[in-house]
Amino acid sequence: MRPDFDIIKRDIFRGESGGDYNALFNYQNRPGGLFDDVKITDMSVDAALDFAQPRSGYGNYVKMANPEGEYATPMGAYQVVGNTLKMAKRGLGLRGDELMTPALQDRIGRYIYDKQGTGAWAGYKGPAYGPANAKQEAAPMLPAQQQGPRGLLEQFGLQKMQPGAAGETGQKFYQRDSFKDAAGRMALAFNSLRLNPDPNLAGMVADVRNQRTEKNARNKTVEYLRANGMSQYADMIEAGQLQASAVLGAIMQKSMAGTDSSKTQKLIMDARKEFTSLPGVKKFSDVAFSYSRLGASSSDPSAAGDLAMIFNFMKMLDPGASVMEGDVANAQNAGGVSDRIRSTYNSILNGKRLSDTQRADFVTRGTKLYQSAQSQYQSIADQYGGFAQNAGLDPGQVIPDFSYSGGEIAIPEVTDGSSDIPPMPTGDTVNGQPMTQAQWESLWSRASGEDKEHFRQNGRLP
Repeated sequence: MRPDFDIIKRDIFRGESGGDYNALFNYQNRPGGLFDDVKITDMSVDAALDFAQPRSGYGNYVKMANPEGEYATPMGAYQVVGNTLKMAKRGLGLRGDELMTPALQDRIGRYIYDKQGTGAWAGYKGPAYGPANAKQEAAPMLPAQQQGPRGLLEQFGLQKMQPGAAGETGQKFYQRDSFKDAAGRMALAFNSLRLNPDPNLAGMVADVRNQRTEKNARNKTVEYLRANGMSQYADMIEAGQLQASAVLGAIMQKSMAGTDSSKTQKLIMDARKEFTSLPGVKKFSDVAFSYSRLGASSSDPSAAGDLAMIFNFMKMLDPGASVMEGDVANAQNAGGVSDRIRSTYNSILNGKRLSDTQRADFVTRGTKLYQSAQSQYQSIADQYGGFAQNAGLDPGQVIPDFSYSGGEIAIPEVTDGSSDIPPMPTGDTVNGQPMTQAQWESLWSRASGEDKEHFRQNGRLP
């Protein structure tokens, strides 16, 4: 008798994904991976099918990692590939707009098991059950399940170095892109805590990240050229005699020679779909939308306006947050937002109002967040626009503009007296000496709106 699916799925997870419902090929969904911003559980069924197409960014990555053999684009806890997901969609009568939640993935896994048995999973190592000729659609694309973080570095997603291993695990931790990204995020976080943050730091971190992205793209182009018998061009790129984008553009243009207008239009649509599916592009689109709503809310100094403004500010900080407007924000649904911002939002839910100074502060900081995100987005758009132009395509048709079109949001006027300098606290010192009035006025002028509100409630700056 064939065992129940709930029993057999443990062995499926052991050989396929380790039970990670967001698992991608080579764990590239994990911190530092190429697709660490991608969550299968946040995708609809149809979106997952688009993401897994062979010509998508994910499909091209998997193909490059398997240049000499067949390849598939596995997703989720059951490492389901595109063809199998299509089959399950039809068999289960799904519309396509259902989210790939763990519950739905379990339904899909059970359906595959019922139709094909354990032979559908090449990574499954337990006793075989089901049709003997079951086709193995879900390939064993992931290595064995790794142990959880044990040391300090592993808490930041940095696994122990394994000499000779491929990818980041074969590098010293300080040479890894994931460590450099983590260091950059920590630098920005510490900078935001300073009374006088460096306004240029975000741009500097973004520039370093963009330079590394361009270098990685160049290295991948060289790898692709060598794997496809074009080493002479790879050598010229490494010697700085040719630009990688120019070579790729020439290859794309050659492949387009003789195509009619309908084929050209299809290339434009495919290129646009790939561009808009990039994690950085989707994130900027969400940030721009939230920024526009923040601006609309800032001009409405009401309880509803305050709630909408800080909610959209939180969405700018963490576009992937699952908190819904009007719900209490916590570490589970808004983990990328600081405790202080979540506390302010929750206090507004309970009837508290923002001061004029706080509104002005949220608009100022929201504008800086938007400008930083726009700078990173523009770098990606310029790079893909260059690829499109070298391929003979109109960049304007390939690259949609997701930027906020309303201009810089005006800072709300302070009319409630919240900008007045309050009396200096007694007993405060600077470097062991009693604080002077001038020092207090300078300290107050540099304090954020939240810090000033903390002072009004507690009598001291935090």
